[in-house]
Formats: sequence, structure tokens, C-alpha cells
Amino acid sequence: MLATAQILPFRSNPVDLVDIAYQALERVGCTRRAGQEELSRKILDALLANEPLCAEAATGTGKTFAYLVGAILAQNQNTLPIVVSTATVALQEQVFYKDIPVLIEAGLLAEGTCFLSKGRNRYFCPQQAKAHLQSTSPAPLQLGLLEEATNLEEETEFYTHQMLGAWEDQSWSGDKDSWKGTVTPRVWQLIQADRDTCQGNTCPDFHECPFYIDRLNLTKAQVLVTNHDLLLADLKSRVEGQNSLFPFPSYQLLVDEAHHLPEIARKSADAEIDVRHSLKDLQQLQAWLQTCKLSGKSVDDLVVMKDAAYKALLPLLKTAEALRLKPESWFRFPSGKLTTTWRNPAQAASFKLSELSDGLQEFVRKLKYQKDPAALALLTQGRGLVQTIRTMSTGLARFSQMDPRFEEGARWIEATLTGLYLRYTPLSGADLLLEQLWAADIRTVMVSATLQALGTFDTFKEEAGLPTNTRFWVVPPVLPYRLSRIHCPPVRFRPTQPGFAENLVRELPWRINPREGTLLLFTNRSVMEEVVDHLPEYLRKLCLVQGRTATATLVNLHRQAIEQGRGSILVGLQSFSEGLDLPGALCTHVIITRLPFTVPGSPLEASREEMYGQDYFRKVMLPLTSRNLVQMAGRLVRRITDSGTITCLDARLGQSSYGKDLLDSLPDFTRDFSDSNRAGAIL
Repeated sequence: MLATAQILPFRSNPVDLVDIAYQALERVGCTRRAGQEELSRKILDALLANEPLCAEAATGTGKTFAYLVGAILAQNQNTLPIVVSTATVALQEQVFYKDIPVLIEAGLLAEGTCFLSKGRNRYFCPQQAKAHLQSTSPAPLQLGLLEEATNLEEETEFYTHQMLGAWEDQSWSGDKDSWKGTVTPRVWQLIQADRDTCQGNTCPDFHECPFYIDRLNLTKAQVLVTNHDLLLADLKSRVEGQNSLFPFPSYQLLVDEAHHLPEIARKSADAEIDVRHSLKDLQQLQAWLQTCKLSGKSVDDLVVMKDAAYKALLPLLKTAEALRLKPESWFRFPSGKLTTTWRNPAQAASFKLSELSDGLQEFVRKLKYQKDPAALALLTQGRGLVQTIRTMSTGLARFSQMDPRFEEGARWIEATLTGLYLRYTPLSGADLLLEQLWAADIRTVMVSATLQALGTFDTFKEEAGLPTNTRFWVVPPVLPYRLSRIHCPPVRFRPTQPGFAENLVRELPWRINPREGTLLLFTNRSVMEEVVDHLPEYLRKLCLVQGRTATATLVNLHRQAIEQGRGSILVGLQSFSEGLDLPGALCTHVIITRLPFTVPGSPLEASREEMYGQDYFRKVMLPLTSRNLVQMAGRLVRRITDSGTITCLDARLGQSSYGKDLLDSLPDFTRDFSDSNRAGAIL
């Protein structure tokens, strides 16, 4: 198979490389689209100019081929690897296993130069497997842990023999995802590759190590497909001066489903600590240290550190309990600023927990290489304790304003039925993206079907902290939206009024045709369950409800019913507004029970409202609702042959002053404000 540089050479005379690339795709059966080709040109120009591009491309554009073609042609000149980042692992696999093979067949990518990015813990460590199989010496343990150690030893020996044998005879690469057999999580934890205990190039198995072999392969990657979480991990490691996840100094970045990136970035900085449970974790650590001592391990220094951390947490618990919060209630700190009553003890506790975490990590690192069965049981629990203590320390550092990178944000105390939490979250992901992405030497293209809100990119600009030289482009829609309609019947009830669920139960039988494929969308689980449970039996038996079984199973059952000529109703929440592909008869009617406004009153939203003041509704709530509504409506028309109806039973869409703005942000559906299409309990 010929590489791109061989079939599409850069020439000094004008040559339409995009046209040549799409001719190659046509030869393998792909259909060219004008908007798709223009998007490839915009991406090519932006990447060569090293200016960010945000492109909105609706369903049907063929955006995956568009951004890959543009980046491949840019790579032909700048030689930079391409990293494709998707919002989910499912989409990551779709790009890698479905789209990239077509580009390889067309000769636009070379065979063996495209890879999936995985975390280190997805790889087998041969050295650890050998060490555990050689562990034979007995050790004194408490009775319970002796039994646990014996069971774990037998379990580890069984699975490790299988996996080590397969790796040694080269029938398995050492990639967990390609292992055809089974392995229990607690055994895999013992034999997986691990950053803290990896010996690097001093390891006897370094040159055959599954992780390092894959990492070496990545250095030759033309295209690397990852997801937003791993992308952010790579960017974070670069900022912190650690070994980056992707083994090249710079790259071209294609962010698919880019509207998710700012929120994923924000959540990556979230922190919490349950002060009551943390004290119990330290008590568990005490029991573990005692077992280590009985096994002949020296733990005196760790015991001292543990006692200091325990004492440092007690004032925090006392202060939090003094608030007398009822379960499912919270106390928010105005402007996210702590008083000294909270800040000083939280910082002191964070410092003590950090010392304990470092000491414990070093102890567990040494424990890993001790060849006795007692170490197996101790190691499994010890690794979990290291992570637990480290999370506690990090959570308190961010909550207590100890870490200057997380100075701004929402901070609150929250009581639940089971815990008492100190919580921190940034108000947006913009600052983190500014620090980790936009300050890096990474040429970036962001693509999504929903980057705009209320017809502009303004909200996304702010959410993502976009540089001033960012380019913007909207690909004209290609699907025939005018053949479908959005129906806003003059219902007399609003979601904000009492009895909303009861009104939906009365209204839905008039709106649903039980012989067609319907997608029924809610914004609240309890309302969804109440409504479904009180629908007439002939409709209730057609409902396939999110959460009652796996989504893939629900979709398969829905498809089977429609293919057999029966009706079916998929019922779900906001997550059903993205990712579900229900073409043709699978979805001819989408019913939106309520506009997808953010739930007011949460600590995060209260902090945002405090920051924006009177502009909060117009600048935050309405744009987000617009984007979510576009996603809901986008479930109806997925192919050029699709058509149907979207019914919104929230009176605010047709009757409020902002309803027109929301309608204008939708594709060009035919609008209907009449009370037509009352299905009338068709049986």
C-alpha cells in the first residue's frame, strides 16, 4: 500500500490535492460531497498556517473523512503526526476500525502506520508475571489475610501462567484488550504495567515489553486515535515536565465531538474528599500496616505519618459537622473563597496526607519486588490505599486553595445519606485548556455538529478559551430538514408548574402513534419513570426505558420490533440525545417532553450565576439549552432519505420570548404551531 507522500506529492505548481484525494476515495466506493471537500480545504489551510480552526459540520457531512483528508495533506508538507481525539471510546473505535481502513484502501494512509492510544495499565508486564510465579516463601499473616493470600496466590498462578505462556510463544501481544481468555481484575492489577514500579530500560524484558514495543511503534505513527481523557492526560504530562503519553514532541490535533472537550477538561480538575470516610480509610490503613508488621515489614515511619494525618483531619470533620447539614443539602462558599476557619486546617491536612502518600507509595514500590505469597495480598490492597490517600491529599489541596492553578472555582460542603464531602470544581475548562493546549506547540482543529449555540460560536469561544487567531467555519447542511417538521402544539401546561408528570401522562397517548418508531426524551429520571409507569398499558408495553437494561440491548430490541412491523418507543434522558443512530423507520417521531435547561440550584450553577449576574440566563443557560436542543432534534434526520416529526411538549418553546431564538438555532425544519397530528390512541 502506498503512503500519502508517494501518491500525493507536494508540488510547486498549483495542484488541487483535495480533489486528488477524493478521487481516490471515489475509487473505493465513497461519495463526494461539496461541503466535505470544502471542509478538508479549510482544515488543510488552517493546519499549514498553524492557526486553530473550529468547524461545525452537521450530520451527513462526512466530517471524519473531511478532517482526516485535510490533516493527511497537511502532514504531507509539515511531516507532523496526526492525533485524532474523540469524546468516547466507542467513537474512537469507530474511527479506527471503520473509517481509517477505507483511507488505507484508497491509498491515502499507509498500512501499519495507524494506532489506537491506550493507557499503560492496558499492557501486560512480563517481569511482574515472572516475579509472582517465583514467589514461594511463606510469611506470617492474620488468619483472614492468610486465606486471602492463598486464594490470590492460586488465582494469580493460574492466570499468569496462561498469559505469560501466550506472550512467550508470541500468540498474544500483551495488550489486555486483545486477550481472548479471562483474567480477574485483582490479578491483572498485579501483572499490569505500572509507571511507579517500571524499571524502564534496566528491565531484563525491556526490549520485549508490550508497553514499550507499542510505544516504539507510536513513534512511527502517521495517525494516532485517542479519546479526550487520554488527550488531556498527555497535555497535562507535558505541562508538568513528565514523559508524555504520545511519544512525539508535537503533532496535529483533530478534536472530534469538540463540544465535549471544555466540560471534560473542567471535570478533570474536579476534587472531593469525604471527611468521615477518609478517617475510616486511615483506620483501614492502620490495619493493613499492622498486617505488614506481622509479615516482617518495617512500617514504624508510616504509622507515625498515618497518625499525623488522622489528627489533622479531625478539626475539618468537627467544623463540617457543626454546619448540621441535612442529607442531600449543601453549604456553598461565596465566590469560592474559604475563610481561615476552613482554609488553614484543610491545608494542614492536605500536607500531612501528601507526606503519607509519598511514604506509602515508596513502601508499596519495594513491596512489589518481594517474592513471597504474603506480598501478593498486601500489594493488592496497598496499591488501592496509595491511590486513596493521594486522592484525599489532592482533593484537599484544591479545596483549600493550596494549589494556585485551582484558585478560582466553586467550593462547597455537601451532605449525602452516606457521607460529608468537601468539593471543588472549576467554573469552566477554559483556564486548563489555555494552560495545557493553547500554550503548546500543537496545531489544532476542532470539529462537531454542535459547536454553535444560538447561531454563534461565542459560547464555545469562552468555554474553550480559544486564541484570538482562531478560524471558524460552518459547513452548509446536506440533509433535507425541510421535509420534516418541528411541532409545537399549544399545550396549556409548563414544566415549572405542579402536576407536570400527570399532564404528560394525559397528553402523550394523543401524540404517540403506537405503530411507529418513537424516541421519547426526558430531562429528569424520576419524571421519566413516573410517566412511563402511568401510561396506558398498550403504550407502556412498547416502552424500552433507559437504565432498565443496557442501551445496546434496548436499541436492538427497538430495531427488531420495527423490522417486524411493530411499533416501539425508546425512552431516555439527555444521553440518548447523542450517539443514538436511528435511521429510517427506527425513528420517525422524536418527542421532547421538556426543554433541556440546566438544573438550577446546584453549587456549580449557583457559582456561575454569581459570576455572571443578570447575564447568567442569556450567556450560560440559554446557549447550553440551545446546543442540547439541537442534539435532541438531531436524532430525527440521520440520512438523506429520513423524514418525520419532532414534537415539543414544553410550552415555552412556542410561547416564550426566547423560544424563537431556540427555534432559530435548529436546522431548517418546517414549523408547525397547530394542534394537528393528535394520534388519538391508534391501536
